[in-house]
Amino acid sequence: PVTFKPLPDHELQKLGDEQLIAYIRDGRNAGELGPARRALMFLVYGYEHDVKRSLSIKVPRNVVDDLAHDALVRATAAALSSGVMTRDMRCLLDFAIRRSAASTIARILG
Repeated sequence: PVTFKPLPDHELQKLGDEQLIAYIRDGRNAGELGPARRALMFLVYGYEHDVKRSLSIKVPRNVVDDLAHDALVRATAAALSSGVMTRDMRCLLDFAIRRSAASTIARILG
């Protein structure tokens, strides 16, 4: 049996990336989807500003929000997939940002 204890926001804010990822997985495995989604929000939104700033240097301003969303979704999905917990979230985001920027630039240049 999975033992899962939902944490309040002030406790979630103190957790590092790997701890949040483990908490999200544990919550999903225990069927506690609400608390798991809440922790996911802390994980994703903790990086949103940095991702948008990084993309704004690489791509036209009008596509930054969409590409930031895509990069965050890709990196988070990779972090939550089985066996990836030890990988650094920032590395996953950097890869997703570079990939999004490169494909957008290639599309623009046709």
